[in-house]
Amino acid sequence: MKNKGFNFSFSKRLRTYISVAACMFSCCYATLLSASHFNGIDMLFSEQFYAKYIHLFEGKNVAVLTNNSAIDAAGIPSYQRLKRESQKSGSWKISHFFAPEHGFWGQKHAHFEVIDEKDEDGVTIYSLHGSTRRPSPSMLKNIDLILIDIQDLGARNYTYASTVFYVMEAAALKNIPIVLLDRPNPLGRAVDGPGVDDSVRSFLGYIDVPLCHGMSMGELANYFHKSYLKQGQLTVIPYQSEDNAYLKCDDWWVPTSPHIPTIGSARGFSLTTVIASLSWVNIGVGYTLPFQIIGAPWIDGHQLCEKLNQLNLPGLRFHRWSFTPFFGLYAHKHCEGARIIITDLQAIKPFITQVEIIHLLFQLYPQEYDVMLAKIDKVKWESLRKGTGIPHIQEILRNPKTMRQELLKQNAIAQERLKNLKEFYIYK
Repeated sequence: MKNKGFNFSFSKRLRTYISVAACMFSCCYATLLSASHFNGIDMLFSEQFYAKYIHLFEGKNVAVLTNNSAIDAAGIPSYQRLKRESQKSGSWKISHFFAPEHGFWGQKHAHFEVIDEKDEDGVTIYSLHGSTRRPSPSMLKNIDLILIDIQDLGARNYTYASTVFYVMEAAALKNIPIVLLDRPNPLGRAVDGPGVDDSVRSFLGYIDVPLCHGMSMGELANYFHKSYLKQGQLTVIPYQSEDNAYLKCDDWWVPTSPHIPTIGSARGFSLTTVIASLSWVNIGVGYTLPFQIIGAPWIDGHQLCEKLNQLNLPGLRFHRWSFTPFFGLYAHKHCEGARIIITDLQAIKPFITQVEIIHLLFQLYPQEYDVMLAKIDKVKWESLRKGTGIPHIQEILRNPKTMRQELLKQNAIAQERLKNLKEFYIYK
């Protein structure tokens, strides 16, 4: 019992430290935020648009899906700003919050269960990554409106979007309107990768969009609402930006999860996520550059970088990198490899890049490729199917001589099939 008491006390202090640190971090970076860019939450409470949107809230009991990743232009966490505006108005009330994977404070590692808790003012935070991933009927009792404000990465298998879709489905069943406060996709319009076959539709890929979809959360919700849900009420309050909105993420990025501490990791996620799923090379998780490097004890970093740069992959360069992971794959072992440097964000092809890297590693280290395949068990293969959206990914990877051709073929098929996604763009 003493241990449990200590853990609870430590956990409570940790949440407080994280909340204070996140606020300080975001406030510092907010001073860099360009006055030419405003996120959905800023637009909602701006003098210009307040009258346009406030009627959606008046007289309503509101539930909010958000976490620490969402801040306003002043660096104030959205959940605090919303509580303040609600109290100031007096005409609407926040009933409770919903938290996605990684938790309300963004400190939970991937796949870890998130429990229900309360914020610093005692407002209940219901977990949507614990005993349930969808709001239960009791969570929606007496709720008149659901507000969503959360930062996405632009990668289909980062689960915040799926949580948004699950909430939209639950709300539609109860005829509860949704208001989504939009934010830029940090990858901009980078569109690349396979779609999702219905047979492997899951929490890692709930809708048929490319692995890198090039859409904001509001545009994804718009697509889901019109193409899948086809019921309920959705209002997207768009962000406003003069140009290159995705570059504004550089100014005010707040960690969305433990291994996405910086905008570099956020963009690197889409360039390494399939590679990471193979548990073959370390991609910087367990080191200081998560999702920004590839390396292993058996790699010759100089040779790998030379070969990668010869491929002239669009928007990228590779620098030789030596490192020793603190934990995770190859922990405490010296690794060599390459650091991924983005030189032109608008040109990158994240999925094609990973295909080329995997193919090159097979060519250079065929024995290590065989060792990797032998270690992939039934559970891991299922995760790969769901993560890539390709039901026969196992067969593709088990034939390395045709692997590159087959994966590029899957990509081309998806790009042709899903080219109509532009119809759901909010920002042209």
